[in-house]
Amino acid sequence: MIKLVFLGSLAPVSIIADLLSDPSVGVLPNSTMNATQLTCDTIMDPTQCVENTELFVHTCVYCKMDGLCHEVGSLFDPCPDHCCASQSSFSSCTYHHPDDIVPQYPGDCTETGNYTNTTAYNPTEAVKFVHYAGAAYCDQNNIMAWSCQPHCVDVDDFAPKLIVTNSSLNLLAFIGYDNTANTIIISFRGTVSTSIVNWIADLTVQQISPFPVYPTAQVHEGFWKSWLALKNPLMTELRSMPKVPIQVTGHSLGGALASLCAFDLVYNEHLNIKNVYTFGQPRVGNFDFSELHKRAIPNNWRLTHAKDLVVHAPPQSSNYWHEILEIFYPGDPPAFKVCDASGEDPTCSNSCGLSCNSVSDHLNYLGFPLGTGC
Repeated sequence: MIKLVFLGSLAPVSIIADLLSDPSVGVLPNSTMNATQLTCDTIMDPTQCVENTELFVHTCVYCKMDGLCHEVGSLFDPCPDHCCASQSSFSSCTYHHPDDIVPQYPGDCTETGNYTNTTAYNPTEAVKFVHYAGAAYCDQNNIMAWSCQPHCVDVDDFAPKLIVTNSSLNLLAFIGYDNTANTIIISFRGTVSTSIVNWIADLTVQQISPFPVYPTAQVHEGFWKSWLALKNPLMTELRSMPKVPIQVTGHSLGGALASLCAFDLVYNEHLNIKNVYTFGQPRVGNFDFSELHKRAIPNNWRLTHAKDLVVHAPPQSSNYWHEILEIFYPGDPPAFKVCDASGEDPTCSNSCGLSCNSVSDHLNYLGFPLGTGC
């Protein structure tokens, strides 16, 4: 006697396989079977990918990041839910059709492997930004008058617009307009030089997940809260300024805030970040955040100097990982090395091993003093 089983379009593949392995079971479809069954990885067309069925069950996922069709649950599918489409009831993709996929920020859901810098590192431009970063340590009146020594006088045609401070957290940032480059500059002050060693010793490693779409991307809780303490007045000023590209910089703690600021402005505010220059920046988040950061900020230049101790905190052992791209200066300019795209090149600042303990290297970048008033 033959048993007849009617299979709906949502029958689990595992159940179907079990039924077909039973020789006493015959399958009577509720619609005509596809003449040709295709495996997901052979399908090139995104629409055909999401509409493909095997035994009337949708089994494929289209991933916008790599542009490929994957089996549901495949380990080779790199997409977060909002970057994929599938009609399978077993998929967690946000969308059912490839045309509906909406990136969350510029560069989001782009093909993997394309997250390289779009411009080459420019050491002359870096000198300009070390002055912007250094100026953040100066007296506020001198910043607004743009008369600080030695930093302000070496950057022509800059118009400061606003200084933002938070006295309880000892934070400062300024924003202004670079008339020559036609860009907005945001610069964050770092930790004052007299407390760097204590700051490193007291640095916590607690992480949080502030990006709901990417819950595995975690950042340092204290750094994130420090950025948020300055964000609102900076955003108010930004909205009143010309709609031109934004450049962000900072030294030490200021570098960490610059990194988070730039990412947040792209991810949440959908603004145009031209580039980021940081000097002696500590690690900001985990590996997943560093991967997310390099997609959002393709022109990110993280300068390190010799045995600077700050760039090794918080430690990798506490689930921290640097963003790319590191530019390593083993000594005084002009010699530098463009490091690999891992974020943790063992031949660059990580090469100093247990001797990575220099405060003086942290307070001197590109031949200019940082971390002191002016």
